[in-house]
Amino acid sequence: MTTTRQPSLIDTIFRLQELADYIVPFGIRAVSELHLADHLTNGPRTITDLATATSTHAPSLYRVLRALACKGIFTETQPHTFALTPLADLLRTDHPLSLADAYPFVIGDLRAWAEFGHTLRTGESAFEHVHGTGYYDYLAQNPLMGLVGVGDKVGAYLDKDAKLSQRARALYEMTPKKGPIGTMITVTYSGLGSSLYEGGASMQYDNHYVGAIMANWTV
Repeated sequence: MTTTRQPSLIDTIFRLQELADYIVPFGIRAVSELHLADHLTNGPRTITDLATATSTHAPSLYRVLRALACKGIFTETQPHTFALTPLADLLRTDHPLSLADAYPFVIGDLRAWAEFGHTLRTGESAFEHVHGTGYYDYLAQNPLMGLVGVGDKVGAYLDKDAKLSQRARALYEMTPKKGPIGTMITVTYSGLGSSLYEGGASMQYDNHYVGAIMANWTV
């Protein structure tokens, strides 16, 4: 007969704290946005070097990396020096299964989740409560959150943000690039990896939402 060890009260408290913690998820997003893992490809580096390479505040960056290292994302090989771990390695942009862009900060989503209690109390959408409109209508009004195109407006909104424009053009190819509403188009995704957010996109014409594209991914 085998017995299963029941977790102690302290173990249970630590586990609940771990599940409820939002520092690590936000820390992952912050260092991904900085592409910090790319700067550790050739081996460990000091926090001073990393801060200089990423144009960040060294003490603040150190606290974030210490928090992530506690969860196995990066490791502190010696005081104030960090290296990649298998988890952190997936945050490299050149990794064949890179997740570097899989965890974007989507401000609209964050504000909605902050009011999730509204949904529990009323059954109404927290997103609509916060933004005054539905999710896809919000995407149409904020085109930098997704792919835009169809018709004469292809690429017009992407040009508003050079960084997004470069990233989006590397991911999406649309043919034909012009045509009246109703024109059949083909959108080819490339390099998506296992990113949920990059796996979906809003389609717009003349800044009006007209549909959504979802993509399956394989590894």
